[in-house]
Amino acid sequence: DTTEYQSYCYVDGTKAYDLLLTLNTHDNTIRDFADTTFWTTSTMYGSATNNPLVNEFKGEAFTRRKLENELMISVQRSGVEQARSTYNVLSTFQSKSLLEVLTQHTSYTTITSTRTSSHITTSLGLIHNPDRNQQLYGDLFIDHSHAVTVNKIGNHWGSTTASTRIATTLHNTQYGHTFAGLGGYHQYGSWDAHYEA
Repeated sequence: DTTEYQSYCYVDGTKAYDLLLTLNTHDNTIRDFADTTFWTTSTMYGSATNNPLVNEFKGEAFTRRKLENELMISVQRSGVEQARSTYNVLSTFQSKSLLEVLTQHTSYTTITSTRTSSHITTSLGLIHNPDRNQQLYGDLFIDHSHAVTVNKIGNHWGSTTASTRIATTLHNTQYGHTFAGLGGYHQYGSWDAHYEA
């Protein structure tokens, strides 16, 4: 596809990354697993020129930009990067956009190798809760090095059911009220949560 489109680009040394999406966890919209308009269509949200690191954003790059060699996941607070991790995209998925990956691989699919780098600018402040029977804590992408997956569906978090659009291969079955990833639904007994990050 050689048609021009507007994108937000992040440059890190000699590498440039197109912004595919931003989830704003402080607005009134929850982009959970069931939000198929957000995750599985080319519908755009926000603008590449209107604070796309602060406001919810899903640009044309989500639909049209091929993943190529590397994927970066970044944690932002008010548009300021707190931490980021990068992953090598597996060759099978390098010629596909994120939309194509999410719609063509509808069950648990690993799309990268394990994390290749991680950079923490500011501590995310995630601490272990010793009152719960679990050893794992922290941010799924920043604090752990497992490969990135899409459409992770099953009971991988000690739950009755869990569905997550973007996650990793990490599993935690030590405590049923644990969940992680981007665009998810988690249910454990009579308790459930719809979440975007």
